Amino acid sequence: MIAVNQERMTTTDLFRSASLICQGARLERLEQSPHGIVFVLTGSGLADADADYRTGKARINPLEFKLHLNKLRDQMFGNERGREARDDRGSHTARR
Repeated sequence: MIAVNQERMTTTDLFRSASLICQGARLERLEQSPHGIVFVLTGSGLADADADYRTGKARINPLEFKLHLNKLRDQMFGNERGREARDDRGSHTARR
């Protein structure tokens, strides 16, 4: 489900959302729909950034993408996932 204009875009695609945030979009809110979670993004140049994503021309920092992807997942699943991720990082760090 996608609706695009210059200032607002909605999508159910987690990876697309993370990519657009890397390109300057802002997550306005999450909405629940019969098809799952809908990401409501705002910002200027969303149509161009979305076209770059869809055609494989988006130039994003992979570490920033991973960060935004994890933040979006945390927001989707609530704080419990965030605590688990922090616990995992802590135990992983302790094993080094």
